[in-house]
Parts: sequence; structure tokens; C-alpha cells
Amino acid sequence: PASKIWYTRGPFFHYMSALWLGLVGFSTYNARLLIVLWGTAFLVVAFIFTRHITGKVWFALLIAAVFAIDPLELWNSRNFRFYQPVQCLNLLVVWLFFFFFIDRADKRYQYAFFVTLTAALLHQEVSVTLLPGLLLGFIFFYRPFNWFADRPIIIGSFMVMSIYIYNGIFFLIRCMTPFVALSNTTETQMKFHLRDFTGFIGSFFFGSSRLYTIYSLFFFLGFIYFVRRRNSKLVFLFSHVCLNLILLTVMVLAHASRYAYSIYPIFI
Repeated sequence: PASKIWYTRGPFFHYMSALWLGLVGFSTYNARLLIVLWGTAFLVVAFIFTRHITGKVWFALLIAAVFAIDPLELWNSRNFRFYQPVQCLNLLVVWLFFFFFIDRADKRYQYAFFVTLTAALLHQEVSVTLLPGLLLGFIFFYRPFNWFADRPIIIGSFMVMSIYIYNGIFFLIRCMTPFVALSNTTETQMKFHLRDFTGFIGSFFFGSSRLYTIYSLFFFLGFIYFVRRRNSKLVFLFSHVCLNLILLTVMVLAHASRYAYSIYPIFI
């Protein structure tokens, strides 16, 4: 009320948080508790997804344990921000994509995919950079495609993008947030550029600690290994990470780890 801000970008997180705090009470503890719940849900999704693509329970437990002690995860989970929900929703999107579009599971997963994708896009707009990779995966794996029989996919895709575009237009027209409250520069804008082509890639793969280098070593070794094994599903995941980093590099002006946070779980 004091700042007269009634609508901001990423409305899903803000309104969800307002509802949560309205139910359990306004306090720092309750605000952070919401992020803890999202973080716990993320660990469950990470375990289930890893077990699904590898078929190994012990490996899924190992990945969940790595996330539980990862320094970046621990640092960001302390803050009342959208990082944990974004990670959870984006990983859930990829998992549901695997279930329906690659493994051809029950159609309920298709509806869940579009609902979760919409929620992810309304959490953080930059999550839209995930879509080209998912589109390529759809073209490669979802065969044959029938325009009539698969019309729910077309309708679902149209609705998701319509909501996303409406949210962006609504923000531009009606948001009462003063520009200075968003940023004192234009660095947070998304637009095509070739200003620093190694910024995102370098910071993502090598980061500020040696742990990033260790992750990256296993990432590239795994990429080469699964290409040689012709494991198309896992090669798709590796390619998805690389494509998303390229898109972030040429579309996002500000180089910050939070913009790549949505693909961090897939990377690990």
C-alpha cells in the first residue's frame, strides 16, 4: 500500500505468497517456510525425475542429496524469493514433458504439463527460453503427429502463450511500479544482443567456485558418453541445457545466476 504497487511481473509467485501469508500469518518465519516447502517439493521431483530417466533408485537418492547440500541451493533457499518455486516448476515441466511427449504416458500428464508450464512462465518471464528446447524435443520424439487427433496439444500451446503474452502486455500497460523501483538501468530487459557472448556460459559452467568446474567436468564427460551410447533421451537433456544457455546469452542483458536457475537442476 505504501508504494502503491498492486501488480508486478511474475504474478503467480506474488499472489501465491500473499495468499499463503494471509492464511498462516504475516511473519518472516512464515514467508521463509513457504520457500522451504517449495524446496522440499523440488527434492521430491528431482528424485522422481532422476529415477525415471535412469531407472536407478540409488542414483536418484544421490542427486537429491547433492541438491540438499549444494552451496547455491542453500544460499538461495534462505531468501524469500522465487528461486525455489521456479526450479521446482521448471523441473516438473521437463518431467511431465518426458512422461507424455516422449514416453507417451496417460493424457492427464499432457494437461498437467500445460498447467505447470503456465505457472512456471508466470513465476519468471525468462523461463520462456526453455520453450525452444522443448519444441525441438517435441519435433524429434513425438511422432507421428496428427493435426486433428493431437489438437489438444495445439490448443494447450496456444493458451499457454496467450496467457504469457497477456501477462506481459498487462504489465506494460497497467503496472503502477515506478521504473526506478524495478531497476536504475535497462539491464534486466530481454532483447537480442551480442554484447558478451561468453558471459552466461562462462559463469554457468565455471561460476565463482571450483564446485562449478567439477559439475561441468562431469557434464561434458556425460554428454560425450551418452552421445556415443546413442541415448537420445539423455542427449536431449544435455542439448536442452546448452541451447538454453545460448538463448540466455543472446536474449538477457544482465548476467546473473538467477536467470539460469531454472536449468540448474537439469545441469546437475
